[in-house]
Amino acid sequence: MFEQICEHLEYGTNEGNIRSAISVFPCRQSGTPVRIWNAEFISYAGFEVSPGVIVGDPNHVELTKICIQLGWKPKIDRFVYILSI
Repeated sequence: MFEQICEHLEYGTNEGNIRSAISVFPCRQSGTPVRIWNAEFISYAGFEVSPGVIVGDPNHVELTKICIQLGWKPKIDRFVYILSI
């Protein structure tokens, strides 16, 4: 699934010439569960730089914290992306 999602992103971004794409996967029957952490494959990170002050997407502050706890070392910027698969 990860490889197919990466192919989807490569197809859709099309070296900057964006095109529509959709990927549909069957229900997982057995084996290792797959977890997609957010509603989009790629989204903007959100950082609480001080109490009540958010840089980036405020909807993804908690996901960004989880990614950092898992070892991600982002540059704090309002245009940092999260690929969460």
